[in-house]
Amino acid sequence: MYEVGRKIGEGGFGTVYEGISKFLHEQVAIKIIPKRDGDRFIEILGCSKPLLAEVALNLLLKRPPLSPYIVHMLEWFEEDGRFILILEYLQPCKDLLKLMLNNMQLLDESQTRRLMYQAVLGAKHCLDRGVFHRDIKLNNFLINTKTNQVKLIDFGCGDLVTSSGYLGAFTGELTFCVLMRSQSSV
Repeated sequence: MYEVGRKIGEGGFGTVYEGISKFLHEQVAIKIIPKRDGDRFIEILGCSKPLLAEVALNLLLKRPPLSPYIVHMLEWFEEDGRFILILEYLQPCKDLLKLMLNNMQLLDESQTRRLMYQAVLGAKHCLDRGVFHRDIKLNNFLINTKTNQVKLIDFGCGDLVTSSGYLGAFTGELTFCVLMRSQSSV
């Protein structure tokens, strides 16, 4: 159904490739996540069995109305040794960290404010849908370099929002997330 192209990203949970839909002839991003013993699964309303956490969270975010500030999963597949997520593909794009490192002197306060506003709206949409991203950082925001539209990506560390709070850590290859949230800071 999809033709896999060159690798465009890699993280602690999977690898992302460019892709083309053979039927619609549209560009997509294809994230391949190897199955592991420690995979987390989440139950969500409307699904008959628990789903890989990243898949479940993407499905929650895909419920209408859609946010223009989230890269949405178009569909997903489960195979014997891996999960495959088909995602929207922003082109041309950079992550916000690369944009900031390469263009910091070129961005004025007004431009920076517009980028930050979109990032906050993406994070707010997640919370409105009951999704706690848990790994918000500049690398997890893509910006379309032609339109300056910002979109949040990568829900592999995410979880459902709970009223009991969070106290935990995640260590990835290049990422260290420590999140603490008290019940009163909802």
